[in-house]
Amino acid sequence: RYSGYLLINSIASKFLKNTDVLLLASLATLPATGGYNIAWKLALVARFGDGILTNTIQPRLSKYLASNQIGELCEEFDQVRDLSVVATIPVLIVVLLFGESLLGVFGNYVDQYAILVLLTIGATVNASFGSIGQILIMGKRGRLVFLNTLISLGGNIALNIVLIPRFGAMGAAIATVFTVYFL
Repeated sequence: RYSGYLLINSIASKFLKNTDVLLLASLATLPATGGYNIAWKLALVARFGDGILTNTIQPRLSKYLASNQIGELCEEFDQVRDLSVVATIPVLIVVLLFGESLLGVFGNYVDQYAILVLLTIGATVNASFGSIGQILIMGKRGRLVFLNTLISLGGNIALNIVLIPRFGAMGAAIATVFTVYFL
């Protein structure tokens, strides 16, 4: 019953996470697209700790949800969220201190530093929201997650179309941070 929503949500989520690069490639220059893609991939490192924590603790969250232990679920959720933020902060510090050097490893992309910082800050703020989507899916509320993904995807496309011609790669970063990390 819920597998259709989950499948479509997975496809839409994958597209959402690549919309900025796809639209940047068609609305801006190839060097801007390449530099943005490098910055985006480096910023994703900030989410590794969050991903590991969320996937490790997911069975416990599922157990609390199944047995209707909402207090324990909320407590566990808060702990994972807090640890996720703590895991992103060292990455943010490294990006702030050495981001230009990191970008330089991949080529002449030092001019993408502000984009890297913005995307990494977005990842850090996103970790502070916690993994509510997984709890909704476990609680058989996949339609809400799917609706959120559709709203985010539509917003991402619209903002990228408006912001990329005016601000280039920074416009794509702003659209991504707002729609992928905040919505």
